[in-house]
Amino acid sequence: MTPLGSALSHGYRFRLTISSDGASGRWALNVCGGSLIYIRSARGFTYFRERVTYGKDVCSGGGVDRVKRVNTGIYVHFASAKGDAYDAAGTLRRATR
Repeated sequence: MTPLGSALSHGYRFRLTISSDGASGRWALNVCGGSLIYIRSARGFTYFRERVTYGKDVCSGGGVDRVKRVNTGIYVHFASAKGDAYDAAGTLRRATR
């Protein structure tokens, strides 16, 4: 599994936005991104299916995000539809405007 922090330290910028009701959202990673579709909640995590809506030639083809609030950050584990070699995990901090 690739640490999400490692990908970010190599110039990637990951953005995750979840709606206030927690039923949907958007994600973006540099030149690709898409929508998040709620699957379920279990053991403190919320699961979303990623749908790639732009940059399909660059992104890994979607997968499942497992999201959980941890202290002041959000822990994200991405399980790629392409397999374990494309998985990533890490804790994100809230962006300031």
